[in-house]
Amino acid sequence: MKVVPLGVDVRRYRPEASPFRLRTLKRFKFLFVGGTIARKGIDVLLNAYTRIFTAGDDVCLVIKDFGAGSFYKGQTAEGRIGQCQAPSGAPEIEYIQRSLTEEELAGLYTACDCLVHPYRGEGFGLPIAEAMASGLAVVVTNHGAALDFCDETTAFLVPARVRQFRERRVGSFETVGIPYWAEPDQEALQRLMRHIWELGPGSKATEAGVDGKSRESGSPFPRFSNQERSFEETRARILREQRCEEQADRDFRKLKPSLRKATRLLRTHVRQFLKNAPTEWWPKAVTEVVEKLVNGTSV
Repeated sequence: MKVVPLGVDVRRYRPEASPFRLRTLKRFKFLFVGGTIARKGIDVLLNAYTRIFTAGDDVCLVIKDFGAGSFYKGQTAEGRIGQCQAPSGAPEIEYIQRSLTEEELAGLYTACDCLVHPYRGEGFGLPIAEAMASGLAVVVTNHGAALDFCDETTAFLVPARVRQFRERRVGSFETVGIPYWAEPDQEALQRLMRHIWELGPGSKATEAGVDGKSRESGSPFPRFSNQERSFEETRARILREQRCEEQADRDFRKLKPSLRKATRLLRTHVRQFLKNAPTEWWPKAVTEVVEKLVNGTSV
């Protein structure tokens, strides 16, 4: 069995895509793309945004909702977004519900400056990858799916803690174990968004990243400037892990029956330690560890 990760059409999602025409006249624009449901952290984003910005700030939060009339019907934050827009001193929010073409969606990314996606749980996070391919800075939860292609060099990471559900159930569906998701740190998100905005268009703040160090590109953001290389690196890592698995399977079949049981028990743990080791180290390393443990010697 082979696992093929999701990908992005970098011929369409690219920094040169013609920007989508927005209503806002604000210079700096944060962007959220996806269903406005609790799992994607829209409430965390709205709370953070409305607490640190006002109508007088040169900033707008653009929200592109998905599934409001179909798969997320009755679950979206449309009402909450309207409440955030209502007060006279509230920071600007531009809410988009209508369907966009692929070209319009690509232009929506380039019309904005930074994607913010403080999700609690994600399967992959395709809008994050699309935003990165479009040259945007991205703010994502430091937990879960997006970490397959986001790290401190390519994204702003929001600290999070794991929170378990009270019962073995998600909505109307019963689960085998206790479900859990990540709970993003809202105060940390507020600090990040304020920091990014201060480094944005027209800002007099120093052009430095989250760590305070200047970046080679001269941009204040850790952009996904070479998306093809970055996606290739992810693909190469996945292929290397697959080769490790295949080599370990071959080596396992060669072991004596007396060692197979011990190998099977330890294999998952050993794999975790050796996942970044060169492929050729795998068979020898696994065999040596198992033999030492079976013989009662120290590892």
